[in-house]
Amino acid sequence: MNDLDDRQMAIYVGIDGSDDALQACAWAADYAAMTDIPIVLVHGLPDVEWYIVAAAVASEDILLGQLNTIGREALNAAETLVRRHAPTVSVDTVITRKPIATFMASASKTASLVVLGSSKHNAISDLVLGGNTIKICNAAKSPVLVWRSKHPHESRSEGRRPVVVGVDESEESRQAVLTAFEYARAFDAPLIAVNVWQIVGEVGLGYSGAVVDWERIRAERIRTLRELVGPLHEKFPDVDTTLRSVEGSAAKHLCALSADARLVVVGSGAHSKLLGSVLGSVSQNLIHHSLCPVLVNH
Repeated sequence: MNDLDDRQMAIYVGIDGSDDALQACAWAADYAAMTDIPIVLVHGLPDVEWYIVAAAVASEDILLGQLNTIGREALNAAETLVRRHAPTVSVDTVITRKPIATFMASASKTASLVVLGSSKHNAISDLVLGGNTIKICNAAKSPVLVWRSKHPHESRSEGRRPVVVGVDESEESRQAVLTAFEYARAFDAPLIAVNVWQIVGEVGLGYSGAVVDWERIRAERIRTLRELVGPLHEKFPDVDTTLRSVEGSAAKHLCALSADARLVVVGSGAHSKLLGSVLGSVSQNLIHHSLCPVLVNH
C-alpha cells in the first residue's frame, strides 16, 4: 500500500522510528484488538531538498533510497509489534512523500482515530512527525490520540486507571464525553467527568468575594454537570462514573488528574470561525504537559 486507499474507519498510526512512536503503536494495537478495527501504519519521509542542503548530500536519488530504507525498517518494527499485540487485526503500511500533517489530515476524513507518538530527541522524528503534532490535531477530522509515556510513579494498576474527560456546556464537549464513555467501556475502566469553572470579572477580592454564595455556585455547577453527563451515563450504565466540579484552571486540574489516568479526553476547542481550526489552550496545554495519553476529540 503506497498511499491513501478506500479503507474505512481504520486507526492511522504515525511511525517515525522513535520509541515513543512504538509505544503509541502498542497502545493502538491493544485498542484495535478490543474493537476489531484495522490499523494503517504511516511513515512520512522528510523533505528531501531540505535534507540535501542540511546533510550536504549530492544525489537526491541516493538519499531518497536511504530514507525509504530507514522508513521501511521503522514500519517493519511497528508491524511486528502490532502482530504480536493483536494477531487477528488487519495491518497495512504506508510510506508517503506528502507532508505528514497533510497526509494525516486527509486520512482522518475516513479514519476512526489518528495516533501520534514522537520523540523530541530524535532528529528524524523532529523532521517527520515531532514538529507536526499540533498541525495534525488542528487539521484532523477524526479524534487524535497524542501518546504520552506512562507516569513513572504509578499508584494503581493499568486496569483501574480512569478515563478522564473535561466537560463544559458546548456541543463539542458533549461529543467528547460520548467518546470518553466509549473508550471507558472498551477499556473496562472507570470514568471521571470534570467540570472546571471560574468566575472572572464578576467577583473581586476582599469583601465582595467574601459575600459570594460559593456553596450555591458549587451546587449549581454540579447540577449542570449531572444534566450534561446523565443522559450519556444512561447509555453506558456499566461504566463506573464519577462527577467532579471544581473552581480554577481547567488545564491545571486535568493535568493533575492525568498523573493517575490512563487517558484524558478533551474537545479540540476550535470554536472560532475567524481563527479557523485552531486548538484551544486547554488541549494544547495537555498535549505538552499531560502525564498520560491525550485524546483530542473532533
